[in-house]
Amino acid sequence: MGSGSTTWSRGLIVRIVRGNVAAQLVPAFHDLAGSTVAELRSRDGVVWASVARQIAADGAEEIVFATVWRDMPALYAWLGGSDLLDVPAQICRIERCLSGRELQYYEVIDTDTPVAEAAESGRGG
Repeated sequence: MGSGSTTWSRGLIVRIVRGNVAAQLVPAFHDLAGSTVAELRSRDGVVWASVARQIAADGAEEIVFATVWRDMPALYAWLGGSDLLDVPAQICRIERCLSGRELQYYEVIDTDTPVAEAAESGRGG
């Protein structure tokens, strides 16, 4: 994804999902998010996973669900193929709760990121 590049490098990959959870779904969403993140953190290839929120005045929440992957092959293995728009069943449960869902991928480019260390460990959290 560098200048003029049309392919992914071997660096860390960040997957970001944003969306909104209606106030009445917040408690169930928190339970589901907790179990989903715990499951992801134990998966080979996941360096880090977390869900963050911003609470709205009406009790709804804007959610950011972030995962960092060791490399594209680890992400593809989780997705079950190379279609980055696919969502594995266990994540579909959490993302189904989100309205206005947006999905983005980023390649980590900063040189201070311990890519080699992450690649060796394959998981973090």
